[in-house]
Amino acid sequence: MKFFNVIMIRWLITLLLLSSFDLFAQSETDRRLALIIGNADYQNANKLLNPVNDARSMKNALTKLGFEVMEYENLTQREMKQVIDEFGRRLENYGVGLFYFAGHGIQANGNNYLIPIETNLTTEQQIEYDCVRADRVLGLMEYAKSKVNIVILDACRNNPFQRSWSRSANSDGLAFMNAPSGSLIAYATAPGKTASDGTGSNGLYTEALLQNLFTPDLTILQVFQNVRRAVVDQSGQRQIPWESTSLIGDFYFNKTQVGSQEQKSTHKLTAKTTTDANVSTTQHLNSRAIWKSDEKEWHLLDNQMQIASRTTYSYVDDDLLAYDPITRVSYLLKDYAKLMDNIFRPADIISEYDDYLWRSKSLSFYVYDKGKSISQEITHSKSDDDMLVYHPATNTTLVLDNYYQLQDNKLRPAQVISKTQNIFWKSKDNMFLFFVKGEQIATSTSSAFSNNDLLVYYDKTGATYLLKNFSNLQDNQLREAQLLSDQRSVFWSAFDNKYHLYVKGKNIAPETSSTWRGSDLEVVHTASQTTYLLKNFANLQDRQLRTASILESSNRVQWRAENNLFYVQENNKDIQLETVYAMAGNDLLVYHPQTTKTYLLENYSHLQDNQWRPVRLLSTSSSSVFWMAENNVYWLYVQGKQIAQETTNEADGNHLLVRHSSSGSRYRLTDFYSLQDKKIRAATVLEFHTANTDDTYKSKGNATWKAKDKYYWLYVGGEQIATRTTSCYSENDLIVFDPVTSQTYLLEDYKNNQDDQLRTATLLSAPDHAVWRANDAGYYIYSKGAWISSASDVKSHWAGNDLVVFHTPSNKSYRLENYNSRKDDQLRPAYLIK
Repeated sequence: MKFFNVIMIRWLITLLLLSSFDLFAQSETDRRLALIIGNADYQNANKLLNPVNDARSMKNALTKLGFEVMEYENLTQREMKQVIDEFGRRLENYGVGLFYFAGHGIQANGNNYLIPIETNLTTEQQIEYDCVRADRVLGLMEYAKSKVNIVILDACRNNPFQRSWSRSANSDGLAFMNAPSGSLIAYATAPGKTASDGTGSNGLYTEALLQNLFTPDLTILQVFQNVRRAVVDQSGQRQIPWESTSLIGDFYFNKTQVGSQEQKSTHKLTAKTTTDANVSTTQHLNSRAIWKSDEKEWHLLDNQMQIASRTTYSYVDDDLLAYDPITRVSYLLKDYAKLMDNIFRPADIISEYDDYLWRSKSLSFYVYDKGKSISQEITHSKSDDDMLVYHPATNTTLVLDNYYQLQDNKLRPAQVISKTQNIFWKSKDNMFLFFVKGEQIATSTSSAFSNNDLLVYYDKTGATYLLKNFSNLQDNQLREAQLLSDQRSVFWSAFDNKYHLYVKGKNIAPETSSTWRGSDLEVVHTASQTTYLLKNFANLQDRQLRTASILESSNRVQWRAENNLFYVQENNKDIQLETVYAMAGNDLLVYHPQTTKTYLLENYSHLQDNQWRPVRLLSTSSSSVFWMAENNVYWLYVQGKQIAQETTNEADGNHLLVRHSSSGSRYRLTDFYSLQDKKIRAATVLEFHTANTDDTYKSKGNATWKAKDKYYWLYVGGEQIATRTTSCYSENDLIVFDPVTSQTYLLEDYKNNQDDQLRTATLLSAPDHAVWRANDAGYYIYSKGAWISSASDVKSHWAGNDLVVFHTPSNKSYRLENYNSRKDDQLRPAYLIK
């Protein structure tokens, strides 16, 4: 099996290199990614009419223009920052990035801010804390090094909070921003001016933009010039759009490439509905089908019957391809664009009963469906000498036979091989190609033998397939694959009471233990602590694949995600706000400080369907460290943070020794130079120290507060919970504990913020709900919203650099780490000694 895997990997790498020469394979520099946000439903300001419609319209338009689109509506500040950061991370794999925002925007101190829906600005000083800076996007674009970056801000409306400010600067509209190299920033109106929300279904600016995006072969500057002209005219010169650009070279939203030759003629086709031809006029041509054309209209006759008006057609260079849907005959009118002399000529009948035709020259190919070009609508992959093509509009897969040998530009029928599942495979010498809707995905799958069949799991979609009789069908012939499930990824089979358990295309049976439960078998995977049930195992010993049920996973921890917002539940309690997390390839690595557990949300990027899934438990230790590598670049995760950029390293044979600069911790990445597969692994901890930062237990969640006359209100998830809490002062702050959820909150600068204005509360995810601070006067310990370190209640002693404090009333001891070096009045977790 190991030899098989090595051969397969080498063969697939070779195949991948060969496929890079495919003319129409989209390179990384050509890929387009867009983030669209429309904020309209403002809670503390005037609601806007059009931003949500604008966002949806832009999504539809950009999708048709080849962008992969992330679209969101009515976001809070936390949500805006999260999706913008996710956009920046993903953009590293794209060549073109576009950010579009419609909603309220504001400027302050020369900076531009986008306003989330929950913001309530009572003073200008709140702007930078409660809004999102527009140049946050520019910074992430610059870091991603994408070739072309576009920022479109339809956010230059009047300041909705200005009237409530006691002192207000002139902050109408947005401020001018310099566009970094390779970027363009477009404003709905000139800097310092305001724009209209519009009265139709779209805003005035976005409506003009939508009308010009699809104009073929216009540079981006020409598009925005046309937009400016339209907005100026329609607003009576009251609104003048503006751009700042430092683009290098031209960028086209709609550059005609594939199929451009088919549309090059400007001659308008007007089909003749009745014939003016007669037998005597055309008999000498001795042809079943004839045609003629002048500057006004064209004719196509088959057996003296005029059929031009019922055909569908496309240009084929200077020729015209016409298809009759009644007879399913395809005709070619040669040199049509040049012969406008109104003289009848023979038409070539090139196909009967074939809906799909194709031609190719110099490895550029064109495909036609019922006379219409579909070259820009298809996906395709190389299949030896053939080309496999998928047409989404009709859910059809075609084969262009002998594609690489037939580069003579002649029209030929394409072979239709599927109008249903569109899943195919072929194999030779146990190495396989796998096609899903025209895309060759073998290199993105995991696979394992199931008797003579091959089980294949596709990581991107979570689907599982079966290649029937794979071992015996090594003849390199294309065959349909069987879709086992488009969601479930766990299967089993058994014979002679021996079982195989397949999870995401891998047989994990050797890593499991099992227990009989009547006629069922309960199987536990040691590494993930996931429990599976093989129902009626004792009676189903027929080697057939069946789905297994997941009984329990990682101590009943599960996760779901939607729109790149994730939720984690442990024993039915949401814990995501208590965690620290970082992306690890397509997975999300999550650390829970309270339990010191590290989890992995596998395939997080692709599983945004809001479905609950089991969590993979990686570790239960606070000193567990994980890494992955690709192309000799490594990522290092400590307590949920990716810290590789904070480390130094040196080679140790095939290993890599890594040192964390700020904490002094040292790790070994075993077999680093051999393991460049971007998979998460545990690092060997040579020396572990807590980092010099103490704020990892603090996070901003969904809690807000306000206070007046020393009374406070605390809102969590929209519920007012202050009446059930306990609280105590910590200098000017207030520490609040909720006994129902066992959460501790910090209301910062509480004493000075008695103005009845909403602010964000800080969630303190400290173990055992205890925190401490110290200064030269002594230490202060707070537990569950109460101060517990009065002199009469505590005793203390040294333990190295730490101070151990015994609280007599509760009979509990707390450890204050590095006490002497932390007398700075900052709150930190106090650790309960058990």
